[in-house]
Amino acid sequence: MVSDNQFLGSFRLTGIPPRPAGKGLVEFEFAIDSDGILTVTAEALDNLGNKASIKITSQRCSFDSDEIEKMIREAERFAEEDKIIKQNVLAKNEVERFAYLAKSRIVNEKRLSQLNRDKIINAATNTLEWVQMHPAEDKLIYEGKLQNLKDVVIPIAGNILRDEL
Repeated sequence: MVSDNQFLGSFRLTGIPPRPAGKGLVEFEFAIDSDGILTVTAEALDNLGNKASIKITSQRCSFDSDEIEKMIREAERFAEEDKIIKQNVLAKNEVERFAYLAKSRIVNEKRLSQLNRDKIINAATNTLEWVQMHPAEDKLIYEGKLQNLKDVVIPIAGNILRDEL
């Protein structure tokens, strides 16, 4: 998790237009040269030329070999737990992505009746509220919530959302 990381430096990539969750167009590159210098570059793929980078040299992060070995052992010890946490976060993000997608695409969709639009918007809103109240659930719980939402949305608007499912 973020709290377990070692802070090495930061930079800010600005001027990126807002996009829906999961639709960001930013490419990151991490490169380590033969001298052990880490270069991190972020570039927005929006044709606006937004790019930023930082170089992390050994002077900025000097760990002795004992500290490095300790960090490696801790990383290995927590690898399985980290994998589970990552799966849970990805499942949560997918529920949120689908709920936001359903709300944003359906709110003004004239091919659906107001009643059907309301059903979808209410289901998506309720799902998002639930996720906000349950930020650290198990992957299977989030998958169940996603399926419940899809059970409402797809029969009504599956053809409209077909390309985005």
